[in-house]
Amino acid sequence: MDDEEDEQPFNDIDMLQEHGINMGDILKLKAAGLCTAISVLMCTKKDMLNIKGITEVKAEKLYEAASKIERTGF
Repeated sequence: MDDEEDEQPFNDIDMLQEHGINMGDILKLKAAGLCTAISVLMCTKKDMLNIKGITEVKAEKLYEAASKIERTGF
């Protein structure tokens, strides 16, 4: 079996900060149980908007930033 150190299949949600997302919003996502960029992309808009402090505009920015991270990961 491969060691976990050999590959990192998930991009940490903290990478969103490199794409213009402030740490406060990242902490809100973490509190809601979202810890990876792919988890942001898989979160429905309805669930995203249920996170306190996440507006529709912020949700769109989060989806856009997460898609950039996942695209650059390949």
